Amino acid sequence: MKPLFLCLLLLTSLSSLHARRDAPDSSIVQQLRASGKKIEGTRAIVWYHPNEAKEPVVAAFLRELERGIEAIESFTGRRFDSAGYGQARIEYFVSRATTVSHVYNGYQHNEGPRLPYIFFSAKRLADGTVPYLHETTHLVLRDFHSLWLREGTAEWVAQQVAAQLGAGHTAFYGSAGNEDAHTLAAALHNDPDRDAVLSLVPRNGIPSFTSTEQRRKFYIAGTSFVSFLAELLGKNGLLKLYDAPDTDGALATTLNQSPAALQGQWLSAIRK
Repeated sequence: MKPLFLCLLLLTSLSSLHARRDAPDSSIVQQLRASGKKIEGTRAIVWYHPNEAKEPVVAAFLRELERGIEAIESFTGRRFDSAGYGQARIEYFVSRATTVSHVYNGYQHNEGPRLPYIFFSAKRLADGTVPYLHETTHLVLRDFHSLWLREGTAEWVAQQVAAQLGAGHTAFYGSAGNEDAHTLAAALHNDPDRDAVLSLVPRNGIPSFTSTEQRRKFYIAGTSFVSFLAELLGKNGLLKLYDAPDTDGALATTLNQSPAALQGQWLSAIRK
């Protein structure tokens, strides 16, 4: 497996509305509930079509999901909000109609019905490259205020939890050597999109992107910056920052430095 290639392929098609060739989330839910099968656990339900995924693979995946949910909750000290979501279990929908792993309604997950649904590509399940810890973290840490912090924190938590579980982890940016987020972010120093990308990290809210490639670089930078902040703040400090409605203001107050100054420190650190 080549993590960097797989990760960049994931991000190349990522968007707030998902790839145009993907079926709408509601259609996938309706189709799988009507003609698919499901395997149930105590914390998760997996929906799939027998023509797209093999039952033993799905059953093994369900066991990993159950372990992952418990481990994410234990690591973060947060519980999946069953009252807020209106149900006690997370539902995972595996389909060929999905190419990009995502929570229901993507970036706008909290703006519509808050459904605890996650969508995965049937092909990626077969390949064993589903970033299930990352996506599940999005539902455990439900409310967010800054996209770079949401994505970077989900990836950071997923990496820590995978290490604790001794489980494999398909990171968006690779997980070792020249494939980690810091190395990829450092390469942005001479990139034509450097200034445009850095103007979005850190920044409150959900930014607009001029291209898929710029969005991919934003994800790299966001993950690297969050990892840098985790070293400064520790886990609890990072989660407190995650909860703050004004991310930029909370950064300045917590670390007594402007976001721009912290960004400069981060860039200097990853280039060493």
